[in-house]
Amino acid sequence: MDPVIARAPSTGPALFEDGFGERRLALGVNGDHFEVLTLRDELTASAVVEAALRDRANRLGDFQSEHFGRVRGVERAGKTVPRLMVVSDHGMAPFHTAVSLRNLLANAGVNVNLIGIRTTGPAANIYVNLQGREAGGAVSAADYPALVAQVAAALRAAKDPHVFYNPHARPLFSDVLTRPAACGRPGFCVDGNFGQDTGDVVALMIEGYNFDGIQTPTGIARLGEPPFDAATTVYSVPNFYGAHGHNSKLQSMSAIFYAAGPSLKQGRKIDVLHNIDIAPTVMESLGVAPAPTVDGEVIWDVLHSPKH
Repeated sequence: MDPVIARAPSTGPALFEDGFGERRLALGVNGDHFEVLTLRDELTASAVVEAALRDRANRLGDFQSEHFGRVRGVERAGKTVPRLMVVSDHGMAPFHTAVSLRNLLANAGVNVNLIGIRTTGPAANIYVNLQGREAGGAVSAADYPALVAQVAAALRAAKDPHVFYNPHARPLFSDVLTRPAACGRPGFCVDGNFGQDTGDVVALMIEGYNFDGIQTPTGIARLGEPPFDAATTVYSVPNFYGAHGHNSKLQSMSAIFYAAGPSLKQGRKIDVLHNIDIAPTVMESLGVAPAPTVDGEVIWDVLHSPKH
């Protein structure tokens, strides 16, 4: 149809219907309304009728009068079949306990005044206040390795003592990584896990625990534990109960991907895919060529079309 159309004709009642078809209201890109005549299938199936209609429309295209409607054009409307793809950006895991990392490290004997702690969900970046790197640095390059090792050891040794929440005495942290030292400049070495802005110690807690969510203004102790103390309590009752950010290999951290449509195989299951692959897959299913700037690859295993 004419490119002035912004949306398909209304799905409401037809404005008018006769032997040719029915008229419905359409909306133009400038907000103006006009009518679209949709011909009956038996008429559109005839090439003779279509040719005659196009000829008449071309003759009337330039005719304008306040007493007559203007003919915009003739187009063959394609019948589209809907496609649906539902994707989440991450998984989600429940948690039952909020954790104070500052209190955990202080209780383990770490001088928390010499470090900076940044947490989000179950993940933590811990920065040593290193001289020559941090403003007002207080830790020398010579003392840096020992402090990093102390922090990492405290994290690796941490276990929730509550037998209800941690009946198998599992370590609190699933991952504890320290900045590499191969470059010979303590606090400045980088690798595949550590960039220049990453903490000197990076840690991830197991499912069930989260750094965010400590009750305010006063924390709440878990059942059977001493009253909450802001200076010493490590584990407390959270104010919400779901989080993401754990190790991405965990099943609970997997995103969802559901898709249906004529170009998609039915009942196909994909074990692993990446979110950046969704856009090129959608474009392939619609027959749209991706721009060079589009990341990801087509998920050919879910499509009927052959790989090319």
